[in-house]
Amino acid sequence: MPYGRGNAPNDSQAALFDSQGKLRKMFLLTQDPSVRISHPRAVWAGQTFWVVWHQIMPERNQGNLYPFEAIFAAQVTEDGEVRNRQRLAGTESAPAQKAAIASDGRGRVVIVYEQHPDKPEVPIRVGVRILHAGNGGDP
Repeated sequence: MPYGRGNAPNDSQAALFDSQGKLRKMFLLTQDPSVRISHPRAVWAGQTFWVVWHQIMPERNQGNLYPFEAIFAAQVTEDGEVRNRQRLAGTESAPAQKAAIASDGRGRVVIVYEQHPDKPEVPIRVGVRILHAGNGGDP
């Protein structure tokens, strides 16, 4: 169960619970405990969980920081091991946010998100990533 932050400890961004609701493990989705994740979502894909979230990314432009939102995804094993952590979308000129995720439970996963354009005259679009888990579901 991924979560934003709230009152959670700074050394974790997600937690695994057993079928009775007992906490098994808390862990980081990112490699940096200072990173704050937003709008996390998780799905069971048959062999692992897939988790998506967006986070604020600082970017340097002429010496100044211009934050923007980017979409990230990762696999999480039943033991809480984070694998295949990757940035899927989002740049300073074309941020991405508010991902949703679904699976058929047999290895196919679809991730959709709000993709902002890099030009103001272009409307906001829905970005889509489809994963197939022949190898665990790499995008």
